[in-house]
Amino acid sequence: MINKIITLFKIARKLARSDAMKIISKLHEPPKIIKFFFYLLSFSFSNPKKENNNLNEEQKLCNSIQEMGTTFIKLGQFLSTRPDIIGIEIAKKLENLQDKLPPFSSDEAKKIMKKELGENDYNSLINISEPVAAASIAQVHKAQLNDNETIKDIAIKILRPNIKKKFNEEIDALMLLAFIIEGTVKKTKRLKLVEVVFLLKEITNLEMDLRFEAAAANEFLENTKNDVGFNVPKIFWNFTSENILTLEWIDGISIREKEELEKRKIDTKTLASNVIQHFLRHAIRDGFFHADMHQGNLFINESGEIIPVDFGIMGRLDKLNKRYLAEILFGFVKRDYKKVAEVHLIAGLVPKNVSIDEFAQALRSIGEPIFGQSVKDISGGNLLKQLFEITEKDQEVILVKGGLGGRGNWHFKSSTRQTPRYAQPGMKGVQRFVTLELKLLADVGLVGFPNAGKSTLLAALTSARPKIADYEFTTLKPNLGIVHYRDYRSFVMADIPGIIEGAAQGKGLGHYFLRHIERNSVLLYVIPADAKDVKKQFEILRSELQEFNPELLDKQYMVVLSKCDLLDDELREAYAEEMKASFPLTPHTMISAISEYNLQTLKDELWKVLALENSIA
Repeated sequence: MINKIITLFKIARKLARSDAMKIISKLHEPPKIIKFFFYLLSFSFSNPKKENNNLNEEQKLCNSIQEMGTTFIKLGQFLSTRPDIIGIEIAKKLENLQDKLPPFSSDEAKKIMKKELGENDYNSLINISEPVAAASIAQVHKAQLNDNETIKDIAIKILRPNIKKKFNEEIDALMLLAFIIEGTVKKTKRLKLVEVVFLLKEITNLEMDLRFEAAAANEFLENTKNDVGFNVPKIFWNFTSENILTLEWIDGISIREKEELEKRKIDTKTLASNVIQHFLRHAIRDGFFHADMHQGNLFINESGEIIPVDFGIMGRLDKLNKRYLAEILFGFVKRDYKKVAEVHLIAGLVPKNVSIDEFAQALRSIGEPIFGQSVKDISGGNLLKQLFEITEKDQEVILVKGGLGGRGNWHFKSSTRQTPRYAQPGMKGVQRFVTLELKLLADVGLVGFPNAGKSTLLAALTSARPKIADYEFTTLKPNLGIVHYRDYRSFVMADIPGIIEGAAQGKGLGHYFLRHIERNSVLLYVIPADAKDVKKQFEILRSELQEFNPELLDKQYMVVLSKCDLLDDELREAYAEEMKASFPLTPHTMISAISEYNLQTLKDELWKVLALENSIA
């Protein structure tokens, strides 16, 4: 435990001395207790380097993480693939994180080679180069092997000295920190911090035994040896150990060097198609595929062959899951969303009580927007987040397990034992006190300060009759109403009690009110025309929602200026210009619930936003 605390102390100093904490705070504000904890441990506050001043936020974040070393680089890379946990914006920034560190000395690398390989095998190596690539876990040297008077070019991958010990010390410290944070700050439980750290530890420890990587590369080679245009380097087993991996050297250029590829007259479109074809072939045909097939791990030789490297992370699929994957892909390509939904249900990827038709409709909302789009315009993070949201609906959770009845003495009766004197005791069920919180579910949720006109608007648009008065906090409980739209369509609107500054800390019963906003598909910010500063009031509302739950900012929203019956024509024109300037990219309008001014326009705009959010027509 003491070692973990000491390691936490070191981590905190790294965070405090870099821009990391400051930058992360802008993207995803951590609780004040966490920030205080880090600064208390570090005894030094942020001291950013002068050369970082000219860098953008994205570059600063990546540089800060890279400066903190292997554990944080791996954590950043892992989190970049999990927008469902950390949000799309942070994940997008972490995608640019490069797995590069300064190399350790060649002399030290040669000492490791000699120790791992033995004197004889080491002496058969000649022309060992300086490091040609250095990542967070290992670095690569080019060398030549004298194999029975035949000179062969080879690549030698060597783990960094003491990397396993250092990584596991830091990851164990982070695990402790994750437990502390989840136990003390309830809002962080949704981030699954302990689960994230545990998965990272498992994945990276496998990466740090190069014998596993060698075995994976060898199996990959056997599976793909007859695949035209795909060339997996050969493994030299006699020169491979836990800390060293030796494979044949294949000259090639990185697939990310598009200009160089075009100079060599390699058709990049055909190349992209081939990469996809090979990946699907390996996954569906072999059930064994390269699971880290990014640009840095793919090279192209002079013949135009695809050469994969770095086999530390591989994926497997059994026979049944290969079939499921094939059918799902085929269904998406053919736009047969019902078939895709059925396969998901059969495979157990979604709960059995999910409606096939509704799930198919949800899948259509994911699939249709990306057809015909360029790959660069498709956000994988957005798609993943949407898929998680869909599959999370209607899940069943067992809160407590029931007991198991025992057997009475009658069960042990026999011809020789007419009156058995013993019985089998049962097992008691689990007892647990559970608090269930009911959250209001609606299509549109009205968000605004007290007396913004939300209840009046609900009464004007629906048959609901909420209490309306000229004093604050008239509405203490949410009210629901059905808004009737064109062509017999409708949507549900919820009047949420007023939010004030400090609501996220519980001010003005903030927690009691804010929890209901989470279950609304679209948010309608209602700001009265008599507000001192329209934009500032909007920003306060957004800030309170972010502090309560950052995921609320991902919802589609619209802004409406209410109580416009208080304005004359000249003021309406002035406010209209102000709204355009304040919300240039946000749907907005001006209304009066009392005079019914622009209410139909509001309905039309809301329906457009709902269609965007839920893919309704």
